[in-house]
Amino acid sequence: YREILNLDPNHFQAADTLSRLQEAIEDWHSAVETMDRLVQLNQDANARLELLTRMGRIHFQKLEDWESAERRLADALALDPGHVPALIVLAELYKARLDWLKAARTLQTASECSTNSFERTNLAAEAGFIYLEELEDKNNATAMFATAITLDPEHVKVGKVLSRIYYEAEKFVLADPIFDMLARKSDQLE
Repeated sequence: YREILNLDPNHFQAADTLSRLQEAIEDWHSAVETMDRLVQLNQDANARLELLTRMGRIHFQKLEDWESAERRLADALALDPGHVPALIVLAELYKARLDWLKAARTLQTASECSTNSFERTNLAAEAGFIYLEELEDKNNATAMFATAITLDPEHVKVGKVLSRIYYEAEKFVLADPIFDMLARKSDQLE
């Protein structure tokens, strides 16, 4: 495939196949270089979005080049600001940097953009725990936990925290159904 690209640098199929082979053999630098060529060759916005997200993930997880990862993910999000896979990788990058506010906001955006309710619940919960534990922002944490518990009224981990927050704020009407759920699931409590 590399020989085909030497003869025709704009051969899309050869570049696509080569990038997948390079990923399979974990030749990350070459894979990113080939994907970069694919981004240049491809006019399809969705394909470019996926390629930029893959490149961002490789830069972050495999090459540990956080600056390039952030740049590629920003390029992907410029094409689609609600692209959940790119948002998730970007949030992971921010968490690794201990940039908690950006991580929480990115997870919150990912939760709002996701169409999968299981994913939305988990992203909202994760954002809530960052707001609460890392940023000590009880208001945003409560909002994210409320989103998570609305999506999954049986979420024990969120329920334990949110019920305590509601109880301390004397919001007993909001706390009551959560306490009921926790009582039913008492075998799952730590």
